[in-house]
This record gives sequence, C-alpha cells and structure tokens, in this order.
Amino acid sequence: MDYIIPAGIRSLVIVEYDCINSKGVILSLVRVTSVWLALILFTLVAIAASISQLEHDNLLMMVAIITIAKGMLVTDVFMDLRSAPVIWYRLMASYAVLMPTFIFLIYSLS
Repeated sequence: MDYIIPAGIRSLVIVEYDCINSKGVILSLVRVTSVWLALILFTLVAIAASISQLEHDNLLMMVAIITIAKGMLVTDVFMDLRSAPVIWYRLMASYAVLMPTFIFLIYSLS
C-alpha cells in the first residue's frame, strides 16, 4: 500500500525511505509530526506564560525549561544527532542545555 507523503515532509524522510519499508516511513512521519506539534505546544505555553502575571523568576525558569526541551527535541529528531558520533550529539545537547541555563542565571541574578 502506497502512502502519499506531503512535499514539505518528503525531504525529511526520503533518505529513510530507501532503507526501510513504507511502514517505517509512516512511523517516521508520525514521529516527526508529533515532535513538530510538541514544539508548537511548547511555544504556545511560553507565549501564554509571558502574557500571564507570573513572578519574574518563575517566568524565567519556565521559559528556560521550555527552551531546553525544545532544543533537545530539535537535536534528537530534526537534526537526527542521536545516530551521529557521540561527540557531536553531546556538543549540541550541552549547548541546548547550557545556553538557556546561563541566560536564566544572568537574568535572575541581575
């Protein structure tokens, strides 16, 4: 059974299509789509938090945690560094964790 893959998503899974069967492509599409929706949800939560009346430090902490989660999702799924050499994955993962942490510390200490 052939599945229609939208053009925008086709480039994300075309490499995997040659290596696995069409069921694997559909599972890959589901994974990419669910992570994409999670990124949108995290963004909406951050926007809602920014317009709410949260205390400044709590808002900073929430945004830092959301930024770390989004960075790890992008690193793992869209950049596909989980299957890359360990050093590249660790570098990007540490960047996704350390940068929001440093920004949170700078703003919370000022």
